[in-house]
Amino acid sequence: MSTEAFLAVRNRSIVTRVPLKNILYVMRSRRKLFVICEEASYEYYENIDNIAPLFGEGFFRVNDGCFVNLSLIDKVEGETVIFRNKERLMLSREAAVRCKQRFYVFLKTGERFIAAEALERAWEKKRPGVKNVLDNPFDNQYNL
Repeated sequence: MSTEAFLAVRNRSIVTRVPLKNILYVMRSRRKLFVICEEASYEYYENIDNIAPLFGEGFFRVNDGCFVNLSLIDKVEGETVIFRNKERLMLSREAAVRCKQRFYVFLKTGERFIAAEALERAWEKKRPGVKNVLDNPFDNQYNL
């Protein structure tokens, strides 16, 4: 069983799971949600507020009807978000300013945090149990 976070998409022709890490952005238009991924796109009827709790720190709500995946953004230029696969998303001026600010914070903190987690996992694989001793230096046989 996969522990990967996903979005369940269901419409007349398909029922599928879409991994959150593959989603570029999710946009609401009228009552439909459009889920745009790197290699495919889906549309189905859903309230965006119902799926909002699924998105964690890696997603940013640029306006009431749109979430973008910060980890797949290449740059925000003017009022356009450009993703790594060269897909473009036009935003309003206000939304673009908020997205630029949040993307900058993500670049300064988020990617380092992700890299630190990967390094920690690699360290734990190399030397299992060592991290626990270092985390709890007073939890040993010499503690009085």
